[in-house]
Amino acid sequence: MHRNIRSGFKFISFGALAVPFFLAACLSEEDASEPDFDSSEHSLTVALQAEQQSWSTSSGDTASKSDTTLRLQANASGDTFAFTASVPAGTYAVALRYAKRNSYGNYRVEVNGTSVGTLAGYSSGSSDSWSTVTLGAVALSGSATIRFVSIGKDAGATDYDLKVDYVELRSSGQATPTPTGTSTTPTPTPTPTGTSTTPTPSTGTPSCSIPSPNGQQAVSSTLKVSGTLDGGLKRYYGSGSLGTSGQSEGQGPLFELADGATLRNVILGSPAADGVHCKGTCTLENVYWEDVGEDAATFKGSSSSQVMTINGGVAKSASDKVFQHNGPGTMVVKNFCADSIGKLYRSCGNCSKQYARSVAFDNVVVKGAKSVAGINSNYGDVARFSKVSVSGNPTICQKYTGTTSGEPKEAGSGADGKNCIYSSSDITKL
Repeated sequence: MHRNIRSGFKFISFGALAVPFFLAACLSEEDASEPDFDSSEHSLTVALQAEQQSWSTSSGDTASKSDTTLRLQANASGDTFAFTASVPAGTYAVALRYAKRNSYGNYRVEVNGTSVGTLAGYSSGSSDSWSTVTLGAVALSGSATIRFVSIGKDAGATDYDLKVDYVELRSSGQATPTPTGTSTTPTPTPTPTGTSTTPTPSTGTPSCSIPSPNGQQAVSSTLKVSGTLDGGLKRYYGSGSLGTSGQSEGQGPLFELADGATLRNVILGSPAADGVHCKGTCTLENVYWEDVGEDAATFKGSSSSQVMTINGGVAKSASDKVFQHNGPGTMVVKNFCADSIGKLYRSCGNCSKQYARSVAFDNVVVKGAKSVAGINSNYGDVARFSKVSVSGNPTICQKYTGTTSGEPKEAGSGADGKNCIYSSSDITKL
């Protein structure tokens, strides 16, 4: 699929480059011979139409071109397809458009030998269903060899093929740099709007089932997200320093969300370390924890106007807290299920700096918990509950006398119209 570039940008031509590149959109076939760079913004996208590249294949395999796409025709796991393109030096996020079908397999995508993610090609349909994904980021210094490696197929798939439209390498402000340190796991970057692979969370009774993962990725250094990251229901799990499911407070998270970021359609496997950290207003949509580590997610905002929203998803097997609230602001948990946990929410009881915090629960299911929420009434915390379904006899709202050192003490529980706000009709027994 070719897309026309809009006018209105200042371009400088780099005639020595072997591939077309441009700012913010793929070149049309008519423009493909004119490489363009927006020098004023210093953000570059190298756009690589799959059918226009010179592909190498493993023995017995074929890269079959059409006018607008390319089909990788593999016959076994381990088959490979690759091409090389000239690229200006820089750090690039890797994005691509590919099709799913009942005859397509699963692939690992590598750039200069570094894995940037996986693609799940199977769907039950007999015609192409197109998806756009953003994978990891890599630092390049003049050329990029992009390699697709067959990693098998789903049981329902009839073949190992894959169809690709284009690959984009997005630099500068469009890419999130790979974290420093020893990690070989690239940092995901925002997925374009409209590429969600699962529907908006239902407002009906929340399901406590976690969907089957669509591939998986080890994470050895925290993945920093700005904008939107749609994981396509990939499972992410900790390795190296993040390869723990213990209760150490000093663990890093698998994901760190910048102010304004959204994380959706992600499964956190085991080990999950300290889950997800939000540095400001953020949204978690259809995020699933198979086995909560220290905490599933922590709100570390800096302003009382910031809001962390958890909409949809499931958390299982939390020996203590699911959601931890350390900064100021409001946390909203809706259309969510927590199963076999200690407590669903805790306002930090002994942070060195304390705030009046708020939390609101709407349409949540809580199974096997000791309590739903723990708040600090002495700091003015407020917890509101609506359509909360519980199993057993958990404490709905546990009040504490918070502190800045030492351990907080319990200070009563139950609805009081001030700190713990709910009526009997807001709570349903499962």
